[in-house]
Amino acid sequence: MSPRSADPEHLKLLLRYRPNIQKLALAARQLILMEGPDANEFVYEVYTIADHFTFTDRPSDAFVFITTHVRMARSGRNRAAPKRRQAELR
Repeated sequence: MSPRSADPEHLKLLLRYRPNIQKLALAARQLILMEGPDANEFVYEVYTIADHFTFTDRPSDAFVFITTHVRMARSGRNRAAPKRRQAELR
């Protein structure tokens, strides 16, 4: 099963970045959703495009995130995420 498509507003936010950065951010998103297809996704714009994934309705419970910058897209694990769900993703 293929992960769900990105929200049109998320795609619109990514348009300001070069195509290779857009592809990198979307590829990271697809990988995360393949591992956690039931995760809720919260996308917002700060000094970067932040994309947080959580199994609750709280962005602060995110188990992983992607940040998209002018020269890179990177992902990281949120230390505050509930440990039980993190273990399920390993």
